Amino acid sequence: MEERLETELKSVPATARTTSAPKILTPSRLRSPKSAAAGTVEWTLTSYIADVCGYTVGYLLGSGKPYYALALLGLILPQVFFQFKYFLKDPVKNDVKYQASAQPFLVLGLLVTALATSH
Repeated sequence: MEERLETELKSVPATARTTSAPKILTPSRLRSPKSAAAGTVEWTLTSYIADVCGYTVGYLLGSGKPYYALALLGLILPQVFFQFKYFLKDPVKNDVKYQASAQPFLVLGLLVTALATSH
């Protein structure tokens, strides 16, 4: 049995035998130094976050919940500040700093939105 496994293993190419951990898609992996659109990836990623939060503020204002909208707007401003301070300057170097700084405000914004829509 062991001999059969050894012969089968030898018939498999070496590249197929090696296992590698799956690569996580991060902004640093999206950005290639040779890419012509290297600067647009950062702006696209950060604008998605800000746009969705802005639309949510508009929804809350339209549904008659201005205090929740104001609280959410107050949580968006630090996210935008950290986007400019860390992520847009050098996304490869400052990706973790940006996530650690802006993520708590995003999560609190989700909580404020959940509270606003449940009342």
